Amino acid sequence: MPPFNKHFYEIMMKQMLVMAAMMVATGAVAQPAIKTTLAESKLTDNWYIGVNGGTAVLTTDGYWGNHSNPEASLRVGRWLTPVFGIAVEGNAYMDNKPNEKRGTFVQFFNTSMMATVNLSNFFGGYQLQPRRIEVIAIPALGWGRTFGTKSDSGRDHNSVTSKMALDFAWNLGKERAWQLFLEPAIVYTLNGEGFDGLKYNKNASDLQLNIGVNYKLPNSNGTHNFERVVVLNQYEIDKTNQMLNELRYDLREKEKALARDTRTISELREELEKARQAKPATEEEVPNQENLR
Repeated sequence: MPPFNKHFYEIMMKQMLVMAAMMVATGAVAQPAIKTTLAESKLTDNWYIGVNGGTAVLTTDGYWGNHSNPEASLRVGRWLTPVFGIAVEGNAYMDNKPNEKRGTFVQFFNTSMMATVNLSNFFGGYQLQPRRIEVIAIPALGWGRTFGTKSDSGRDHNSVTSKMALDFAWNLGKERAWQLFLEPAIVYTLNGEGFDGLKYNKNASDLQLNIGVNYKLPNSNGTHNFERVVVLNQYEIDKTNQMLNELRYDLREKEKALARDTRTISELREELEKARQAKPATEEEVPNQENLR
């Protein structure tokens, strides 16, 4: 390889190394300058309303056939963060199997104050939007009202209740505004018929299996869920700009050097071509070496 070609090769390699360094520096320095965080939520944001229904059976019975009791509920809640939220739910139970049927259409009513914990976001972090499938844990405390039977209407009583549930949720639609969920749960009557001490007793509890749907109300920014926004660190941006300017200056200097070397290469090529085209000297033109002695 001729010397000028080797020199040209070295210049090109330097050029590519500078450009590669510029790209690496841009990625390494600019990345911490651009971060995402949750957009600020107003009090009216991240609310939802839902309905669900299913069946309940005594825990000690466990027979889901003729002994299951239909029930339905209305739920209103708000997500405080992508992980934690609160909700209020009212459940109405329309039968009392296998015990004696009570004197009203609604046999038992339970109002619960619930905490909601999105386990998917807790362990996996919140993405740009909710996952298609999520698992949500629901612990709750509530107040229950048991109505008297036809034969003994004086047996109406209040009680303290506790609910523990898991929601297996499917977020539907492009904006994930609708949520379909399957909810297995156990509901305890902590103080029996209202006169006992508070305790978790399987003999005073029901197993439930519900299917429901939630609708996430529109937020003030038009979305139906938490939104991530870009947060810029001005100090990191200034550092990045300074480094990029230095790299641009270095690149311009390399380009100038490359232009000078390119001109030199062109001149050398012209001289080489002239040398190739020059007429060789003839014998008559060559001086007689013997006469010169």
